[in-house]
Amino acid sequence: MFPDQYKTYFRQLIYPGWGVEAQEKVGRATVLLAGTGGLASAAAMYLAAAGVGKLILCDPDTVEETNLNRQILHAETNLGKLKVDSAKEMISQLNPRVEIKAVPQRLTDETIHTAAAGTDIIVDCLDSFESRFIVNKYCVGREIPMVHAGMYGMSGQITVFYPDTAPCLACLIPEKVDTKGPIPVIGAAVGVLSSMQALEVLKLITGIGEPLLGRMLIFDGTKAEFDEVRISPDPACPVCGKK
Repeated sequence: MFPDQYKTYFRQLIYPGWGVEAQEKVGRATVLLAGTGGLASAAAMYLAAAGVGKLILCDPDTVEETNLNRQILHAETNLGKLKVDSAKEMISQLNPRVEIKAVPQRLTDETIHTAAAGTDIIVDCLDSFESRFIVNKYCVGREIPMVHAGMYGMSGQITVFYPDTAPCLACLIPEKVDTKGPIPVIGAAVGVLSSMQALEVLKLITGIGEPLLGRMLIFDGTKAEFDEVRISPDPACPVCGKK
């Protein structure tokens, strides 16, 4: 870490156990955000603010007016623009030191290998279970964590899938999930889980705190309540199960 960055990260540097060593780990990390919509918005900004060395942004879509109630990475001035370019612009304004790779592609079994090369952690900010399962298989194969969150209305869930340490997505959810039609979402509720995704990433990078491994938090925004559910790997899982 260079001296000119000390003021930027001062408040986290003085957190007990953080210091220069943890900050350097953050600065060396590469994190892929799968999707640049609502769940990615706060996560991307807080990861950039924390000084993550490289962010890879993957999303094939363009900014639409219906995105703006929750996707605060984007603004009306960027309507019609590729989301990855819009997000890169916003993140770079916050922290120009962060290297950003914009990948305007859908993550498929073919594209993910190039897009995610060198990635330490993938943040699941997707709204398609088909794409989530592709990311999950990649993470299992590369033995890297996947920080998952999902939303519906004012409620949602968050956990960390990690091979050999915690279950993977396929342990809990069958691969054929019907997600047709627009999902109702309240933007402020998305921001809660998006911020928590950033925090889970930072805990995984630094080793500080206890990540949500083997635990899923269920958030009910209508009551401002969290419940914790213990989750375990499925030995018969077709993706991560022991052969």
